[in-house]
Amino acid sequence: MSHAKVVFAGRSSEWDQGRTAYVEECFGVKPTVVYLQPFSRDEQQQLFASEFPQEDFEAFAAEVERFELGPLLGNPQFLKLLGEAYLESERAYVSKANIFADAVRRLAHDTNPELGRQKLKPSTDRIIAQCEEVFAKLMLSGAAGIATVEQMSDRDFPYLEDLLQPNADLSFLLDTRLFKPTEDVEKHEPVHRIVAEYCAAGYLVKRIADPSDCLSLERVFAIIAPNRTSRDELRGMLGWMAARGSEMLQLEAIRLDPYAVLANGDPGQLTAKAKKALLAALDELADNEPLFRRSDAWRRFNVGDFFTGDVLTDICAILLKQGSLRGLVLELLEETDAVSSFVPELSHLVRDAAAEPSARQLAMRVLLKTPSYDVQDDIGELMTEDTPIALELASRAIAARGVAAVDRASVSSLLSKLGSLYPKPGTRDRSPMSRSFIDKLILSLDRDDAAGFLDEVASNITCTCQASNRYTCKCRDVSSKVVAKLLDRFFDDPPFEPEPSRIWTWLAPLNFRNGMAPERSQAVKYLAEHEDLRRAVQQLAVTDVAGEDAVHDAVSRLYSSHSHSGVIMREGDPAALNQYAFDTGFVEVWAALRFGHDIYRK
Repeated sequence: MSHAKVVFAGRSSEWDQGRTAYVEECFGVKPTVVYLQPFSRDEQQQLFASEFPQEDFEAFAAEVERFELGPLLGNPQFLKLLGEAYLESERAYVSKANIFADAVRRLAHDTNPELGRQKLKPSTDRIIAQCEEVFAKLMLSGAAGIATVEQMSDRDFPYLEDLLQPNADLSFLLDTRLFKPTEDVEKHEPVHRIVAEYCAAGYLVKRIADPSDCLSLERVFAIIAPNRTSRDELRGMLGWMAARGSEMLQLEAIRLDPYAVLANGDPGQLTAKAKKALLAALDELADNEPLFRRSDAWRRFNVGDFFTGDVLTDICAILLKQGSLRGLVLELLEETDAVSSFVPELSHLVRDAAAEPSARQLAMRVLLKTPSYDVQDDIGELMTEDTPIALELASRAIAARGVAAVDRASVSSLLSKLGSLYPKPGTRDRSPMSRSFIDKLILSLDRDDAAGFLDEVASNITCTCQASNRYTCKCRDVSSKVVAKLLDRFFDDPPFEPEPSRIWTWLAPLNFRNGMAPERSQAVKYLAEHEDLRRAVQQLAVTDVAGEDAVHDAVSRLYSSHSHSGVIMREGDPAALNQYAFDTGFVEVWAALRFGHDIYRK
């Protein structure tokens, strides 16, 4: 009986080029070596739903990413580990160091049920110690991984036997999940760089703390930071050394590279003295080198329990001082529970017109995640300031907390002011500000609120530029944009029965430069699809208009792109309005709609 396919399943550490050649010799066919791929995002979600059916995968994944462990979720056993830790910590990881310590132990533990091999297996602690030593040597040398077969000139993958003592049992190291295979069957690399940094730091800290060991802190730092300048690729390991080391080591690491200590490892593990020293060093660094974060400025990271009572005074001083360090501290505060201790300082920063806009935006974002923050305290001053950034902050606050959190008069006044943020017609938009917050504010309103604010805001739109006619008026265009967005919000929540007279009251004062397609506006789409409502509004547009010129202007508006696109003439509308004029005796309207015979139609 023959088989078309034979599959050999095993660990990557148990396969090499010699086995490939042997299989080819036995079967006459060169085997194809394949590896199990990490779980995709969808597969991770399915496994999580199976293991923790009552939990939200997206919230879990976001928490994992916050601690920079997202790449490890592709390993199903690691996903289960992090899921269990997630529930035990009440859905908010606290100590990054504890997570890594537990993770490394589980990754090093061999669950293979082959009892014969298990009897020869070193203890998990011994395996972890050997892995830490290998990772430390890889990190300090700049190598990428290890090779199971000796090669003459491969500095990126040194031979594993050369990295440890001759009596070390190396066969078990690659059986752990601390290593992963590369495309070359004889080469392996750390499962994740952060895991390697954590383990390497543990090895170096132990040796430095041993008085009988000749490896000193000065020697290690000479490699990590030649000429007192940290190597970028070793800043992560330096951060973990501070988190896992003694207070003396922490202080020395802070003197060497304070930002590396804050941004890597777990700065929450620092002593109170080291935390204060770190903040002081960062403050001095920010004064001398505002771009001290270098290429790391895009990165978001978690500092665990760094913001404790020991450093409250230091943090308050930083929040009241301009500079790049303030922005960094605000970013770090956003995801912590310590924000409630800094509400007065953050509120002061939000209202500080002299502060940089980015800091004020960050401060507002942090405050809005704090239940104890009352937005009403700041809305009044922001409205009085009446600058673009102040209007943005007020808009974001109301969008997050709702109209009920402030008085309606303030919201109405804000909506009337938001039009000033748009460029005047005929001028180039040079403002770097994104106006997406206006859309978010309006989308946060329910339909009844939108209708009420339409009554108030639209009625205040009048021509102040003294234009000779509505076609040359430019002062109403910007306010009309805000009202148009409110109209879209009103028409976005059917079913309802709009009153034509009320809608025309909203539309009559508006003025635009160009038309709007139905696909881009809910109000235009609704009015385009409901001809009875549209035609009722068109009839109101020409009612109570006296004088031939005024009537002609009113009819012309229904054809003009200066009017709201939802009320302009569509197929069948002129005939319907013509009939309405005839039936009601509006002779001037009928005359304005009169058109000559089309010789090309019957």
